[in-house]
Amino acid sequence: MAAASAASGSRKRAAADQEPTACRSSPAKRRRYALGSADDYEQLEVVGEGSFGVVIKARDRRTGSMVALKRLHSALGFDAVRVEAACQHACRGHPSIVEIKNVVADAKTGEIFLVMEFVGSSLRDQIMRSRPEDLVREMMRKLIGAAHKMHSSRVIHHDIKPENILVGFFGSRGR
Repeated sequence: MAAASAASGSRKRAAADQEPTACRSSPAKRRRYALGSADDYEQLEVVGEGSFGVVIKARDRRTGSMVALKRLHSALGFDAVRVEAACQHACRGHPSIVEIKNVVADAKTGEIFLVMEFVGSSLRDQIMRSRPEDLVREMMRKLIGAAHKMHSSRVIHHDIKPENILVGFFGSRGR
């Protein structure tokens, strides 16, 4: 009996009158997250700003590669960062959805940044440029494919607009 109770002792069971709860943390117990350091990135220039935050082009000091640092407005809090990171994590692996690489904090200011791949300018910046019909069709296929991936992952973007559609060398990526 001791062996059985030791093995089952590691599992928590809900009380008989309670429903089991998954994915909820108790208010008394806060999760701690080990965040990387924003000092690992040299901030170069602001490339976008919206109602939710600011996107900064930066260089990874360790690798030299370009990244985008997305700083959500502090009024939104850490929960907004967690939600955005979870949504992007759910959609990972799609070639037309920007990849999140890390979450880092600035020790001096307490600001939290999402580190994302840097793609380029937005569709808004390039909307006046004429493009051949076959390229426009391919860009639309990529956009619809990205929206399908999000929706099949139970994520709704809520803000698809030209400023949030990034255009790389050969087409577009979502933000």
